[in-house]
Amino acid sequence: MDRRKFLKTMVFTPTLAPFALSGLKNPGQKQLYLLSDEPETYLPFILEKINKQSLFSPPAMSFSTSHPRAEQIGLALQKKGWTKANQYPDVEITGLTLTRPSLASFALVDKGKIIDIRHHELRSLWIKMAHHSSSLLTIVSFSMNQHLVQPGEKAAVWIGGQLVEHLPLSMNTERRYSTSLGKLTLAIQNRQLIVLDSACRNKICVSSPPIRLAGERIICAPSNFLVEIQGKNSFLDTIIG
Repeated sequence: MDRRKFLKTMVFTPTLAPFALSGLKNPGQKQLYLLSDEPETYLPFILEKINKQSLFSPPAMSFSTSHPRAEQIGLALQKKGWTKANQYPDVEITGLTLTRPSLASFALVDKGKIIDIRHHELRSLWIKMAHHSSSLLTIVSFSMNQHLVQPGEKAAVWIGGQLVEHLPLSMNTERRYSTSLGKLTLAIQNRQLIVLDSACRNKICVSSPPIRLAGERIICAPSNFLVEIQGKNSFLDTIIG
């Protein structure tokens, strides 16, 4: 399958929409998309080749959501020297089931651009996988440069492009806001922020994982709502409004 056709398949598959949109909270993040019913067979090898290109730091992993092959992936990566990390992992792994099977493949996306990693052994692997079909998509999200990552200090809340208020992460709280669509409720618990409820239709913001690091954000585009974690090295480069 052509690389761009593969990416187009992912973008237009309904089950992938929530992940794709929630990924906007960190637009600089690299993501590896692996379409295979047995990702543990290919993932360690692909990550090893990517690591040689210095795309991420020494390996530690975590699963950001439940994954049907989490146990198998964990064992396969641990055999290659990977460790499990409860905080600040180098990669976070997510598993999603497609609504229809597609040819097995892999792609690396950086800031919306496809990076060709089909070099040397990876090209042979690409050809080998192309003879099979799969319904399970594994997404590996690479962390930001660890030297730039800082625990957040406060959350900035934006509605309609306007800064509404700052909330300290040191205080557990629950806040409710009025947006163009209706009410949206967020909560801060143990220095992490989540969206509890929203009047938007798809509730992608509610499905987004907790955010805690400077620069991380959750966006509810239909409500023109954005919340970003801020710290010493954080910056705001996108406002939905």
